[in-house]
Amino acid sequence: MASQRDVKNRISSVKNIQKITRAMEMVAGARLRRAEQRIVALRPYADALRRMTYLRNRLAEYEVNVARYYVRRGAYIAAARRAEGVIENYDGAPSEQQALAIMLESYRKLGYTDLAANVERVYQANYPATNESSNASGKHWWQFWRK
Repeated sequence: MASQRDVKNRISSVKNIQKITRAMEMVAGARLRRAEQRIVALRPYADALRRMTYLRNRLAEYEVNVARYYVRRGAYIAAARRAEGVIENYDGAPSEQQALAIMLESYRKLGYTDLAANVERVYQANYPATNESSNASGKHWWQFWRK
């Protein structure tokens, strides 16, 4: 059987563990509060980032619409330049696929087979399961309900 001294030592060690646990809980709570405060402080930046992404997509779509107009008018060089500008300046925009399709169509109409082959290779590498002629039609990135 344990002596009274052993029991006292055991009780004091349990109390020490409880103190350590409470201290760790307090530290974790403080860290959690600080993380919550940081998230709240970053909300305006997240909104600004969403707005900037929206504006980038709108500008890229405008450039693609202008390139599409040039294709209808038969100005294939201007259309290819506009589409190239979309790819260079608006990286990550949903209109990049349409811009590549316009570049491909323009280069084919102009008879630039080597440039058309390069663009087709890039198109197939980035969008392997799609048909480039269907993407030049003008489906907007924000009209997801249309097919």
